[in-house]
Amino acid sequence: MINSNLFFFFQLRQGSLVRLQSGKRTSHVNYQMDSQGQYGTTTVPVTADPAFIVHRIIYDATQNRVDMWINPPLSDTEPGLPSHQSLLTTNNLQFNAVGLFASGGLGPGNIYGFYYHAWDEIRIGRTWAQVAPIVPEPVAGALLLLLAFLRAALTSRAGQV
Repeated sequence: MINSNLFFFFQLRQGSLVRLQSGKRTSHVNYQMDSQGQYGTTTVPVTADPAFIVHRIIYDATQNRVDMWINPPLSDTEPGLPSHQSLLTTNNLQFNAVGLFASGGLGPGNIYGFYYHAWDEIRIGRTWAQVAPIVPEPVAGALLLLLAFLRAALTSRAGQV
């Protein structure tokens, strides 16, 4: 169970202004997204397991749209509907900095009163394939395993007389 006092955010900032923020707010149990004052809560609960979160910003002449997926399938193909969408009433979603913020109450997993959080990767790209990790097909993985086995067998046989 995640401590209800825990909160963490990924932010896109323009100077001191937060333009896009997603993560978990205090007292909420699901992931949220705030795009320039437009708050939204997903149906995806925050757990202690690692999460893969993808944001897509669609720029338009009159308004921008921000989509957020939480734990989508790992592939180079964009999945269906996002976990949350936010339509912005302006077209000025600009940013010049990325922020990572985390804090929380006392409880299991805390270090000196704060929870331990880790972000292992941030990717920015123009396509889904540029930001989503590509998982090799099962056939390709099996072929690599077979080649490794054959090499080990041939190496072992070459050593025998």
